[in-house]
Amino acid sequence: WRAEWGGLPSEDFLSRLDPALGRMRATFDHNTKTADYCAGAIREDLAEKLGLPKGMKVGLGAIDAHVGAVGAAISGNVLTRIMGTSTCDILVCDKDEAGDRMIDGICGQVDGSVIPGMIGFEAGQSAFGDVYAWFRRLLMWPVEKLLPDQRESVKDKILSSLEEDALKVSDEESTTLALDWFNGRKIATSYPNILRQFMQKHGIQTDIHVINGSVEISPGIGLADGIFDIVSSGSTLVSNNLKEVEVVMQSEALLIGNKSMDDEKKKTLQEMLFRFEAVRNAEDKKYVRMNAPKAKLQEIVDVLPGLKSPTIIPLADEDWCSVHTVLDQKRFWEIIGKLKELGAQGILVTPIEKMIL
Repeated sequence: WRAEWGGLPSEDFLSRLDPALGRMRATFDHNTKTADYCAGAIREDLAEKLGLPKGMKVGLGAIDAHVGAVGAAISGNVLTRIMGTSTCDILVCDKDEAGDRMIDGICGQVDGSVIPGMIGFEAGQSAFGDVYAWFRRLLMWPVEKLLPDQRESVKDKILSSLEEDALKVSDEESTTLALDWFNGRKIATSYPNILRQFMQKHGIQTDIHVINGSVEISPGIGLADGIFDIVSSGSTLVSNNLKEVEVVMQSEALLIGNKSMDDEKKKTLQEMLFRFEAVRNAEDKKYVRMNAPKAKLQEIVDVLPGLKSPTIIPLADEDWCSVHTVLDQKRFWEIIGKLKELGAQGILVTPIEKMIL
C-alpha cells in the first residue's frame, strides 16, 4: 500500500497474479492506520473473563514479523531478523533518508508498517524453519525404519547435535557467498556486458567497475567488493585470497577452419595442428634422468613405462649407466619410489615443453 500509488495495486495487476486477489481488492478499506492507532477498548465481560483490566485499549492488527521486530527493539538502520517457519529481514529508516527511492527485489516497503513515522522494509526467506523440519524428517528416515525404539530420543537431539558440530566449523572454512550478497556492491571486470546481462537476469543491482587487466587485485586494494573474470586453474584467485562463488558460463578455445580453404592454407593449418599436438603431448609429462647400477638395470627398465624404450648411456664407471625416460605426472611419485628401492641415484626431473611422437 502506498499513498502515491492511490493505495492498493490496481485490480488488473492483482488479477494477473490471481483472479481471487482482484476480487478481494474491493473488500479492503482504502484508509490505512498504523499499529499505534487505538481501535477501542476491551468489553467489560471479556476483560473479566480474560482477567484483564477494564477499559484496556486495543490496537489495530499488524503483521506478526513487524510486531516481532518491535519486540526485538528494532531501531533505525539496524537489520532485525525474525525467525520462525520463515525468516523475515526487517529494517526501518527515517522518511527523509529514504526519500522517493524504491528498493527493488524485496517483499515490501511501507510507510509506518513497523514503526509509525518511519519507512519499513521487509525481505527474507519464505522457508526457514520449515526447511530444518524437512531436513530432520529426511535424516530420521533410517532411524524410524531400523531403530524405531530410539525414534523420539534421536528426533529431539538431531538438530541440536547438528548445531553443535556447525559451531565448530570456522566461518572462513564454511561460508559460501550467495549471489544476493553482490546486490548493491562493486564488481570489477573486463567483461561488463556479460556481467550486466547475468545480474539483470537474476535481479541483482551492482556497481560495475571496468578494468583492463589485473582484475584480481581489485578487492585487495579496496577498489571493488568482488571480481568477474575468466578463470583457468584458479591459482590466481587463491594467491589473492579470493574464492569462486558463482559460475556464469563454461568456455573453451576452438580452432575453426573453412572446408573450402586452398592447399596453402591447409598446409598452414596442418602445421599449426602439429605444433598444438606437440604441446598437448607434453602436458603432465616429466623428463627423468638417473644413474642406475648395471646389476639392477633390467629391473629398473621393467619399472619404467616409457614411450617405447628408455635411453641407456654408459658412464665412466663401468658398473653404472645413465637412464633417460619420460614419466606421466599421475604415476610419477609411485615410480620414483620404486626406482630408489632398486638403487637408482642422482635422479634429475625436468618439465617438458613440447613432445613430438
